[in-house]
Amino acid sequence: MGLTRRAVALAALVVALVLAGCGGEATSTSNGEETSWTNPAHLPFPGPGDVVEVTNWVSVGAEATQVSGKRILYRSTDIENRPIVVSGTVFVPAGEAPQGGWPILAIGHGSTGINVDCAPSLTPDLYGLLRLVRNYLRAGMAVTFADYSGLGTPSGPHPYLDPYAAARTVIDSVRAIRHVFPSMSSTWATYGISQGGAASWAADELAADYAPELRLVGAVAQVPSTDKTPMVDLAAAGTLTLEQQGILQWLEESLARRHADFDLNNYRQGGLAERWTDLSGCGRSNARERALRQISASEFAPSSPAAAERLRTLLQSMALPRTRLSAPLYVLYGGADRFNAPEWITAGIRKACELGGPITITYSPGAGHGNVDTSGIARYLADRVAGVPVRDDCRR
Repeated sequence: MGLTRRAVALAALVVALVLAGCGGEATSTSNGEETSWTNPAHLPFPGPGDVVEVTNWVSVGAEATQVSGKRILYRSTDIENRPIVVSGTVFVPAGEAPQGGWPILAIGHGSTGINVDCAPSLTPDLYGLLRLVRNYLRAGMAVTFADYSGLGTPSGPHPYLDPYAAARTVIDSVRAIRHVFPSMSSTWATYGISQGGAASWAADELAADYAPELRLVGAVAQVPSTDKTPMVDLAAAGTLTLEQQGILQWLEESLARRHADFDLNNYRQGGLAERWTDLSGCGRSNARERALRQISASEFAPSSPAAAERLRTLLQSMALPRTRLSAPLYVLYGGADRFNAPEWITAGIRKACELGGPITITYSPGAGHGNVDTSGIARYLADRVAGVPVRDDCRR
């Protein structure tokens, strides 16, 4: 079956999965395809995507018979274009690949923390996204799941909410899976949530220049973290939401680890410093959850206008968007999001339209960070693989 016919079949199957609520009997993803090596020291063309190590990854619990894959260490680059080694997981559907190979979906995960041990690949359920992986495997897409730099490997401090740093690891995970499994297509899409939504958006911007040998057909950015500079004024005014307090703490700790001149004492008032270590834990840390309940927005106020400006400058350097898209983008967000204010995302969309779309938008006025309308994502991705014309809301 040719790739186009396969994509049409994929669209029909994905729609059926959506209508069925992605239920039904589980399907094993073991197709007998194994790599011929486990620790290749020398590949013909070493560089980004070069795989350093491969080990088995198997889920635990209810999903154990449904998803198995490989945990990989692979080469990528940081935002200064320096070589790094990062980690992630890769999965291939069951059965025989279509002519041209399996299309690839690179999933970008939401915030899990800023420490090495916060990597999704080190958990048995990929930080809650295992079911998502399973569903797209069943729909006929190979899946990559990058941990991002600094998570899973000691590749330097994790550049939290820098979408362009995460985007490189996402793109290179697509290169890596093509080394691990020979039945891959060069056609790929990316779907990210929150921190991962920004990573997928940034990957869309970078793809044409960073990985011209791959064919990106579309990106989905669900509740993306676009521009965090407005948080500086919220911190100064003492009006950060509790959710934003947790995000800003991770941001400031990450910045301090990467910038020796970023003095955390300029951003910690009251008893915040006493709880800082607990707050710096992974997202599933009980100590972090307790500490979040013991802090207040006023404790995040910058100590001076100069301190506020320093933080604003650093956050602006990580803001989306920067340049025109390489492929169509689908953005989903809600009007009651307490992490990423909707006006921040709206501003990012407006600028991206000016830089060059096309962009499809789903806005859910009453939805928060975790309950936006996602019913159109599977069909959108299938249509991109199939080459169906896209709706461009930039022109509406």
